[in-house]
Order: sequence, then C-alpha cells, then structure tokens
Amino acid sequence: MTMSPIPTEKPARPGATDTIAYQTSTAGVDWHAVQRLFTLNDMGGRTPAKLARAYANSQRVIFATTVDPDGAPEIIGTVRVVSDNEYHAGLYDVVVHPDWQHQGIGRQMVHALLDGLPVWRMTLVCAPDLMDFYRQFGFEPLGGVMAKHQPEYLYNENLAAAPVGGATLDSHNAHPALVRFRDLLSVASVSGNEAGVAARVQLQVRELGFTPERDADGNVLVRLAGRNPGAPLVCLAAHMDEIGMVVTRIEADGTLRVDRSGGLYPWKLGEGPVEIVGDTATITGVLSMGSTHSLDAAGQSMTWEKVRIITGLTPEQLTAAGVRPGSLAAPVQAFRGPVLLGDPTDPLVAAWTFDDRMGCVALLRLLEAIRDAQLVP
Repeated sequence: MTMSPIPTEKPARPGATDTIAYQTSTAGVDWHAVQRLFTLNDMGGRTPAKLARAYANSQRVIFATTVDPDGAPEIIGTVRVVSDNEYHAGLYDVVVHPDWQHQGIGRQMVHALLDGLPVWRMTLVCAPDLMDFYRQFGFEPLGGVMAKHQPEYLYNENLAAAPVGGATLDSHNAHPALVRFRDLLSVASVSGNEAGVAARVQLQVRELGFTPERDADGNVLVRLAGRNPGAPLVCLAAHMDEIGMVVTRIEADGTLRVDRSGGLYPWKLGEGPVEIVGDTATITGVLSMGSTHSLDAAGQSMTWEKVRIITGLTPEQLTAAGVRPGSLAAPVQAFRGPVLLGDPTDPLVAAWTFDDRMGCVALLRLLEAIRDAQLVP
C-alpha cells in the first residue's frame, strides 16, 4: 500500500552523496539488499523470497534509501504494518542500517507509517531498552501479552508443503509487475472519476525517479528526451479508467437504480458487493438482479433495467454521503484481484480491469527498465 511522499532528509553519514528518500511501496525493491539490512541488525534467517512475500502481504510499508559513495542506490531502513484495517494493526520490522542509526530515520518512518492508520489498537514487540523510543508515538506496556514462536518457519523456505520444484502460487506475489498491478487495482476509477488511480500512477513514477505531469484532462504524462531531437514524437499510452456503473435514481427505500458506464453487462458481475463513490464518502452495497423464485426466472434475460444496488441506507443517509444520480460504482476491492491460479511454475493471473491497468503497469515497467539500464530512447 502506498502513502503520500515523505519529505527527504540530508544525509549525516560520511561519504553519503545524496538525500534520504522514502519509498512507500515495494516496487523495484532489491530483496537481497533488504536481507542484508536485516542481517546487519542481527535479524538473520530471513530469505529474499520470504521477505518479499511478507511485505507484499503488509498494508503499509516504508523503505528509506540513499545513494552510496559509488553512486549506487542503498536501502538503509524499513518498517511495515500488518492490519485488518478495522480493529488491530501490528508494527513490525523497524530496521535502520547501523551506520545510519540515531539520525531520526526510524522516528520519521514510524511516524509516517502510523499517521492516520484507521484502527482501534496498534501493537508491537520490542526490546526493553527501546520502550522509551516507542512511547513518543503513544505506545504503552500492555500486560498479559503472550507469543508463540515457530523458528522452523523463519529459517526453512520450503516448509509449507511446496509442490515439486519449490514454487507456490504465493511465491509469485512479489513479482514487480504484480506489486504494481495490485497497487493500481486497489483504487476504483470508473470513467470520469480517475483521480485516485492517477495519483497512484504519479507516485509510482516519482519513486522511479521521473517527473510526472497532469494535463487539464487528467492524463498523467512522462516526457523523455530522445537521442535524436529531430525525430518524430512517439507516444506510448494506456488508459487508467475502467468500466463500471452509474447511479440513475435513488428509490424511497434507499435502493439505487444503475446503468452501465462503458461496455459493462450485468452478467459480468453477478450479485456481488460493490462500492459507490459519493462526493463525501464511499459506501458499500450489494447488487440485486431479482428473485429466482418466479415462474419465468430461467427464461429472463438480464438487462440493466432489472439491476438494483441494495445499500441498507435511507435516501437522507445517501445524500449525506454525497451519493446522487451520476455517482459511480464498481466492484469492491476484494473482488478486484489479482488472483493467481493454475500451475505454480507458470501461473495465470486474473483480475478485474486487466484492461487497462496492466497496460499502465507495462509502461511503468518500461520506465523502470529505462532507469535501470540508463537508456536514452
């Protein structure tokens, strides 16, 4: 999960050549470098693959990076949160390179990670000499805490009954393309309301070291200078919006009538949960397409005229959330994917709006390749 960019700091370590930057996604992370960082802090036993899976399954992550004296990028700190996004969150793996400790890096990472975390209780496990450090964030000792440790799962990469060859479907979750894809899928962007996913794209572009622009139509632009200034302009493009639903009417009982936005048909959705994006809040509803207990149910064709969204709210409550005719709706995040299936050695990927979020991912991966290879188009 990404967050707003964090201000950079000036380095304090002798020989440092750049500012400290804070990355709030796992895109492009060198997991071998993360493993070395943990080992330097006497937290060995973590393999790159297991670290990648752990971070992919975390709700918030931060990496502190700088540039070493040779000009190479270096990860010097990290922290992550695992949360149910309602009641509980756990703060894990607050790690700073020994050469960079006592410079305020850990403090800034933890503060940014916890800021606005919408849960009732946050917990962590720390050494006694670090308790004062965490008190500044509001943590206090909690009696009755118990823990069960299974060290065999820390050290053994293949303990979880992996198929022949060691591959599991979960082992692909940290693939750089899937990490970017998952981030972009997490935000609904029905045509006409694309600001959320545009912000995610812009953040990923900045984290890659490029400068994004937004034009008056909401497009995200990245301009690259070519080797031949006189050559024709080449534009590679992918659309950020997705098909969805638009509210056409609010019934007296709070049920919503909807029609399609784009080329969406009811049978593509089924009677599942959706989110309706109001002007002031996003609410959850459930699609309803009529009862199966009727004489002619089997012979009916499904049209948008028969589709309703049950909200469980009154028209007044919907109005307070900014839901009105013209509001947009899309499947909830749990429905959006990505989902991995098939042979673990060569899996398939399924998702809502593969078209064209994966197209956006392809362009982001292209920028990543240009950066890593220092190419001039």
